[in-house]
Amino acid sequence: MKQRDCFFLFFGFILGCTVGFFIGILPNLQSPTMQPTSMTSVHKTQQGTFHLPDEKTLLEKWENNPTDSHLLYALGHYYYTNNEYEKAISFLSPLTNIIDAQLKLAFSYQKLDKKTDSLNIYKKILETHPNLLQALRYAAQLYEELNQKQNAIECYEKMQSLVPHQQHELIFQKKIQELKKQ
Repeated sequence: MKQRDCFFLFFGFILGCTVGFFIGILPNLQSPTMQPTSMTSVHKTQQGTFHLPDEKTLLEKWENNPTDSHLLYALGHYYYTNNEYEKAISFLSPLTNIIDAQLKLAFSYQKLDKKTDSLNIYKKILETHPNLLQALRYAAQLYEELNQKQNAIECYEKMQSLVPHQQHELIFQKKIQELKKQ
C-alpha cells in the first residue's frame, strides 16, 4: 500500500469516528430527558429507549389514576423486568389489547410454572396475530412441555413457513422430526 493510500485510509477512519461521535454520542450527553439513575432505569424496547421511573414514583401516580393503561403497563413492565412476576401479572392482566403487555403476562405465568395459563394467553394472542413468531415459539415450547406434540408441530411448521432463512428452516425441521418420533 502506498503512503498516500494509508493517509486517506487513516483520514477516513478519523472522519468517520468524529462524525459518529457528533451524531451518536454527543446528543445523548446533552439530552434534557436524561434523569438521575436513582430515579429511573433505562429500558430498550422495539419502540426505542425510554426511562422508567422508580417503583415509588409509579405507584404514587397509579394511586391517583388506577385505570391509566400507560401506568398499568409501566408498573407491569417494572415488576416484569425485576422478576417480580406475581406483581407484574396484577398490572398486566387488564391490558388485553396491548400485545407487548400480553406477551409479558404470558411469560410471567410461564416463569411461575403456570403453563396452562401462559398457553391460554399465547393462544389468544395468536388468534389476532397468527404470525407473531414470539408467541408461536413460546406456545410451541409449552405444548411440548404439556405433551401436546401435534400442537407443537403445528407451531413449528407455522414458524418454518414464516422464516425463510435456510438455517432456521433446518432447525424447525429437526424439531418437527424429533416430535414426530416421540
